[in-house]
Amino acid sequence: MKKRRIFTSIISVVLFAAILAGCNETPQKKVQYDLKSSAVSIPSATLAQNDKYKLDWNDECKCVLLQSLENGRIWSNIPYEYFTEGGSSVNVNSTLNITVVNSGTLAWDTIRGASAAAEDGRIFSKRIENGIRVLYCFDNYKISVPVEYVLRNDSVEVTVDCDSIIEGGEYLVVSVSVAPFLCAVQNASSGGYLFIPSGSGALMPVAETVDGKRRYTGEVYGTDASRRLPEILVDEEKIRLPVFGCSDGTDALLGIIEKGAESAEISAEAGNARNGYSNVYASFYIRGYDIFATEYSAFKNEDLTRVSVYRSQKDVSVGFYPLSGKDADYNGMAKRYRKYLEDRGLLKSNPSAKPSYALTVMGGVKTTENYVGIKKKTVKPLTTFSETKQIVSELYDKSGVKPVVRLLGFGNGGINTGGIAGGFNFASVLGVSKQTDLEKYCKSKDILLFTDFDLINYSESGGGFSYSGSAAETALNFTAEQSPVRIPTRDYNTDLSYRLLRRGLIGDVLEKVLKFAKEKDISGLSFSSLGKTAYSDYRDNKYAVKGNTEKDVKSFIERTHKSKHKVAVSEANAYAACAADVIYDVPLSNGGNFVFSQSIPFYQMVFCGFKPMYSSAKNLSAEPKKQLMLTASAGCGISFALIGEYKTEYSETATGNLYGAVYSDNRADILDTSKNGDYAEYAENVLGNSIESYEFLDKNITRTTFSNGAQVYANHSDKKQSTAYGEFLPYGIKTMVKEVPN
Repeated sequence: MKKRRIFTSIISVVLFAAILAGCNETPQKKVQYDLKSSAVSIPSATLAQNDKYKLDWNDECKCVLLQSLENGRIWSNIPYEYFTEGGSSVNVNSTLNITVVNSGTLAWDTIRGASAAAEDGRIFSKRIENGIRVLYCFDNYKISVPVEYVLRNDSVEVTVDCDSIIEGGEYLVVSVSVAPFLCAVQNASSGGYLFIPSGSGALMPVAETVDGKRRYTGEVYGTDASRRLPEILVDEEKIRLPVFGCSDGTDALLGIIEKGAESAEISAEAGNARNGYSNVYASFYIRGYDIFATEYSAFKNEDLTRVSVYRSQKDVSVGFYPLSGKDADYNGMAKRYRKYLEDRGLLKSNPSAKPSYALTVMGGVKTTENYVGIKKKTVKPLTTFSETKQIVSELYDKSGVKPVVRLLGFGNGGINTGGIAGGFNFASVLGVSKQTDLEKYCKSKDILLFTDFDLINYSESGGGFSYSGSAAETALNFTAEQSPVRIPTRDYNTDLSYRLLRRGLIGDVLEKVLKFAKEKDISGLSFSSLGKTAYSDYRDNKYAVKGNTEKDVKSFIERTHKSKHKVAVSEANAYAACAADVIYDVPLSNGGNFVFSQSIPFYQMVFCGFKPMYSSAKNLSAEPKKQLMLTASAGCGISFALIGEYKTEYSETATGNLYGAVYSDNRADILDTSKNGDYAEYAENVLGNSIESYEFLDKNITRTTFSNGAQVYANHSDKKQSTAYGEFLPYGIKTMVKEVPN
């Protein structure tokens, strides 16, 4: 993760007062905290049992134990070996942790259950159907949190009843960490690792090293886009799937965040020599927050974090699924998560054609022109509709291979953020009269064509939506925008900023887009920002802590399908990937965080064979050969980004890569890639099939096995490799229809 601090001047009295005032929402009604009742708990016993597992309660340690009846393996929210050996770490023995804020001092603190509830508080427990309800009372903070552990046919579900959390004093709950050591393995496990869904997927080795313990934390579906931050955070890759897991080489455990994924973050710690365990877990924010930078001197900046008074009251839960035998690894985790999505009707096979490559054609770009000394922004053409038709038809005619095509930036703002949804119109300089010709041509050749509309981001009024009045609000009721505020003058840097639309207005924007699409006979719709952006809006409490993101996006895509349009998304989070027809710009790496050891195509292992997926543009990649190799080893299609013409004046738009997208410079490569060579062979034999397994072999070679029996071998090094599977050029690939001996 790269960070750039925005140094601010001394915060104004007005802003400081606003921060201290907090949210103007009426807080939840307080319930008197009970400090008098003695803890009542059920004795140690078996809580529930089926033909696969049994769930036990140990009252002495206040923990649950999930045992496989097939192989006897026990998973516990205090690791079983540690539990039996009498380990004394407060961290490992904590079955629930909470983060709190002191409403007076604004200081945050993480409170661990082993000391603050088990020793300095009280823990109540009672039986419920197939499980137990445990009430953790943190007496020193006058906070109690109820958690339910329920055995299901193939898993145990851990649920926090957020509505029943009680706050009786000066401390407020910010987040709750669920069973932090249930998904944990010993550092000494041979080949043990933690699985993190960062980017395409990442593995964290659990072995202890001289570098000490390694930590990772990331928000599910990315950092809340509406949160005010004193730093601009550029995530190289984010978490798109609400899953995590661990494996010790013999057994594995998969965690699926089943409720409240929008409000969750995933944390992991590996190689901690003090307690001998590595763990990964989910925490849930039940309050949103903003962070403000304040400058106290020329040399010292401190951040002030302020939480919302409003508290989410929705249940949050994690399902834990034990895996054993051949499924006790990341391949088994991907299969189990895919089955989870299928069983719930969230993921269905897509009958759409599966073209071998994709095109993104960029329409217009905003540039600055001088009119009698007055600067004015105007849209200039990158690619007209007529040129787009010429590009698509030429590539198809010469290769005989159909692409899937996305039109990006054909609205009134071009590829720059302007009015919402491009102003519900096409830029006139792009030759709008030829748009129908392009649509007719693609339909006649059965070529999928998607026109992109930004339903979320905007930088100016228009189409019935106001720059000032239509914006979402942050946890502290500031305007949600993606640029810094000039503190001394309290004005917005409109040259750099754009705003996030009120969550409650996205449906209205969609209806206008659907109306426009009907008028223009647009076949497919692309919602790039909608599929990848999760954000809060405190104008309405149901959108707090990114609430209802999954539900809303799914409903928007369903509404679009009912209007007879296919839907494409980009860098899609799980909920959008499941609902859409085509996925652009899928992640190909884990983001390069130093705590990770290996990238795995977990994202693709879930969706391959169900959704056509395409990489980011090969021709704009710093390493195009590597991009192609990663694309093929992950079962995806390659893509290209194109424009008809580039002029030096376009460089002012901060789109420096545009010069690499000129069609005439890329035509030969597109034709060669799609028609000849290793990629063409791969596309013919592999695309459209699901991934059965992904393996690491020797000499930086991986093997991806697909459901039709085909295998793709890939050289992940920039050196030529001679292996038992053949000779590989740097970043070379080989497709084998029949399996070769190990």
